[in-house]
Amino acid sequence: MRNSDFEHYLLTNTDLNRRQIALKAGINPSTLTRQLNGDISASFDTVLALHRGVGLPLIPLLMHSGLITESEAKNAGRGVTAATDVELAREILRRAEQGRKAMSEPLDNVTQGPWETEIPQGAAARRNRKAKKGIEKDN
Repeated sequence: MRNSDFEHYLLTNTDLNRRQIALKAGINPSTLTRQLNGDISASFDTVLALHRGVGLPLIPLLMHSGLITESEAKNAGRGVTAATDVELAREILRRAEQGRKAMSEPLDNVTQGPWETEIPQGAAARRNRKAKKGIEKDN
């Protein structure tokens, strides 16, 4: 099946012919022709090369090539501000669960950093007293 939407998008947004587009993107012209004719499916690598080579936006290229749907293209640019509270909470939970898994795995060859050395007992007590005095002065 001919990928006429993809071809139309490329030709109308670049003012170049197929061969010029392919060469500018570093793609074999026959490969691009076969993809535009529908003989082979467009690949992500080809679309990325087109994006970088001719400067067309990546998301519309992915959509017109058939690699993503229009719905996926619309959601691709959604930022955190557009996310619902529930979506944000789910994402935080997902990341927390990933972090928990990473933290439960044993660490090998860990060296002790300067922040992990023990503070002598007397020094710790003096620091605590100074901190309490500073808090009392503020109140």
